[in-house]
Amino acid sequence: MTHHILIYSDDHGVGGVAQYNHMVALSLSQRGYRVTSVQSQSNNPLVNEQQQQGIHHEWLPFDSITEFGQTVTNAKAARSIFSHTQPDLIVFSDCCPLSNMAAKQVALQLDIPYLIVIGYVAPSFAEYFQEQPQPEIYLQMLSRYYDRAKAVVAVSQENLDLLHKRFGLAPIGDR
Repeated sequence: MTHHILIYSDDHGVGGVAQYNHMVALSLSQRGYRVTSVQSQSNNPLVNEQQQQGIHHEWLPFDSITEFGQTVTNAKAARSIFSHTQPDLIVFSDCCPLSNMAAKQVALQLDIPYLIVIGYVAPSFAEYFQEQPQPEIYLQMLSRYYDRAKAVVAVSQENLDLLHKRFGLAPIGDR
């Protein structure tokens, strides 16, 4: 049986996270996994090459850059995609700690294993929470998503430290 891995991302361009997603998707496909990429619709050389290599795409019904808030609140889109694709594992490839919160909640509800790869962490993201009503609710949610992930990968030690100090990621020994 071929395992199905879904790469769910809020980056649909050709920047750093998109480049990472591209390399991971191609590598997994070459190793015999069935790979589906979930992102906002895009027609660029990376998507075209992925499609030529047999990687399927599911398009989000919103633009994750101009409508970023939907990645936090639109659980309906994630539920529809997960129900349709039936992944064995989800790789949340996030541009920031706030990315894809609604989809992570759905993955927890459907008991789909996932891991989180975070492309960028900045103190200003934590400050965003402080400006929201009841900021502790968002931080508790993020902490829960991190705790339930099979792995959390950051691009640098500095980013990992910020995830621990500002966003509730428990130290490895406490997970």
